[in-house]
Amino acid sequence: MSISREMDKIAKGDLCCGCGLCRSLAGDDYIEIAIDESGFLRPRLRKPLDSDTAGLIARVCPGLTVSHEIKTTLYDPLWGTIRSLRVGYASQPEIRFRASSGGAITAILIHLLESKYINSVLHVGASETDPIANVTSISETYDDVIANCGSRYAPSALLANLREYLELPGQLAIVGKPCDISALRLFSRHEPLIDKKIKCMISFFCAGVPSLKGAIEILKAMGVSKKQLRRFTYRGNGWPGRARAELDDGTSRELTYEQSWGSILNRYLQTRCKICPDGTGEFADITCGDAWNIRNGRPDFEENEGRSLILARTDMGENLVTECIKKGVLIASEYDRNDLVKIQPFHAMRKRLVRSRLLAMETLFLPVPRYSGLGLGNIKPSAGIILNTRSFLGMFRRSLQLRYGKKRNL
Repeated sequence: MSISREMDKIAKGDLCCGCGLCRSLAGDDYIEIAIDESGFLRPRLRKPLDSDTAGLIARVCPGLTVSHEIKTTLYDPLWGTIRSLRVGYASQPEIRFRASSGGAITAILIHLLESKYINSVLHVGASETDPIANVTSISETYDDVIANCGSRYAPSALLANLREYLELPGQLAIVGKPCDISALRLFSRHEPLIDKKIKCMISFFCAGVPSLKGAIEILKAMGVSKKQLRRFTYRGNGWPGRARAELDDGTSRELTYEQSWGSILNRYLQTRCKICPDGTGEFADITCGDAWNIRNGRPDFEENEGRSLILARTDMGENLVTECIKKGVLIASEYDRNDLVKIQPFHAMRKRLVRSRLLAMETLFLPVPRYSGLGLGNIKPSAGIILNTRSFLGMFRRSLQLRYGKKRNL
């Protein structure tokens, strides 16, 4: 069933991010969000939309558009706007250990709540009924935030109930994937309540959203069935932290970060993530990521004490990070942006290769998102002919499956 010409592009090109914003705009009577046969969260149209709603969805959907409205002299084509760049960690050892990286996002959220700047945090946590799956959570206390900390490498529809969350009393902070935050920024151009209600938007370096099938493969590698599972964490409790399955019989199984993410999960990424120009959360007030140590010229994934990259992208973000450091919430020092490519080479390379991957899809007459203001034409040095050719051919093979394989419908 077609929503509109623009929305049909999402299905044809498999461009959905699974953010859920379309459901919030249309309402559950019209669109539901559910896991599809590939293990991703996708919208299902229940009945036709009116033209105004369909048009608004088409204008704000991150599967169709990612656009910076305002450029600044601080904009780096590879990393986005950087008002400040630091490496640090949460001063509380518990937060630094339990959260991902060095716990910077968790520490900032707790500071916002305890300082009464916000009333609640909108973010993602583990489902109580399906340990490998995610749910959208509202946190109002220290314990709430701690319970929902840590990376969750599975689909999440953070914005599916956005309208309801905007009606909560007081102000919110939101932590979302880069595509979630870019969608919010686009929607804020049409809905002033976004800027009035959301005090702070925080994101993180995102290498892509894996299907739930990836988590099932992790369990298989552990020799565990889903029926045995009581609790599952993708990482945390150390840095980078291990994937850990806790079973009903009280035993547990673990895989290292390299085994879980590096060998399994990254083979189950959705199409839209393969052509993402914003894995570093350019639209957020603050973005955090892993500040990997370097060993033999490459990021070191051996267990260590956590370190977070902390990028302040807006004046609000910079003021908040500075306050957290002054109050002892964060321990951090300045970091040279020229060294970012050494500790986050994947994100640098992915943005450099976006155009070759888009070209592969366009060659097969598949629709692609509209990207503007993201510096794709100004990234230097380029990835080179060999890497771009490999990137093109890899995306071309994937696109052939989209073009001539099973059709995806909304």
